[in-house]
Amino acid sequence: MVRTLFPIGIFLGASLLAVSPALAGVKAGVDAWSRGNYPAAVREWRGPADEGDADAQFNLGQAYKLGRGVERDLSKAEELFGKAAEQGHLQASDNYGLLLFQRGEHARAMPFINAAAGRGDPRAQYLLGLAYFNGDNVAKDWVRAYALLSLAQQAGLPQAAPALAQMDQYVPIEQRQRSVALASQLAGEAEATRARQVAAADLASGALRTEPGQTASMNAPGGASPTAIPRMPSIASAERALADASRVAGNDNPGTAGAHFTPPKAPGVTSRPQNPPPPPP
Repeated sequence: MVRTLFPIGIFLGASLLAVSPALAGVKAGVDAWSRGNYPAAVREWRGPADEGDADAQFNLGQAYKLGRGVERDLSKAEELFGKAAEQGHLQASDNYGLLLFQRGEHARAMPFINAAAGRGDPRAQYLLGLAYFNGDNVAKDWVRAYALLSLAQQAGLPQAAPALAQMDQYVPIEQRQRSVALASQLAGEAEATRARQVAAADLASGALRTEPGQTASMNAPGGASPTAIPRMPSIASAERALADASRVAGNDNPGTAGAHFTPPKAPGVTSRPQNPPPPPP
């Protein structure tokens, strides 16, 4: 199975017809960011973000989330991601859901987490899988939980393996076997969803997506604003980006985060539930 990683990215909108002042500011900010001049990048993005440019809002949100060029402020990052998400910025929507979840707004976050998982984001698959395992804001479904955690593991999310190991103790082998077919189905659906959204964005805006050192292509994830270009500067490796899941889960051991495991009773004993949860009907 092809592995898809979702590193944290900085976005740039590009029009085939003209370069607007807002777009020029977004590009100048991306150029500054790629040189490591984060304060200059932030200055370039503020104006377009205030004017409602979704790419600038997302980029500025990333700066606040990472604390680069500005004081780290997750509340401000959440606000900016939310504004960009309202315009259809997909990666802003994904990050908005993750920050809502981190803040404990699980019910509000779940539609965003579910949508991100439907696009194949392994962080969202991980969190949604735990939710299905426990029946948190969704109906308990161990087959789907195991399938989602398996996809997150295949994508390279390090937190997924220990969570699966814990689930192995409670999920019957028959349900684990059924999860294999479901995981394949979900992966195919995610690929189709991504392709459909890219095609819709191309038809809607006719935008170019470019990345430094690569040839421009006509594939741009969609939104009402000028479409965005993922992964501009390599500000995070895939490992660092995927490690967001541990912070989102709010637990130093995200393999058990959210899974209702009790603390170990003695040193050297792995955390696990006192009694396995009853299997779903």
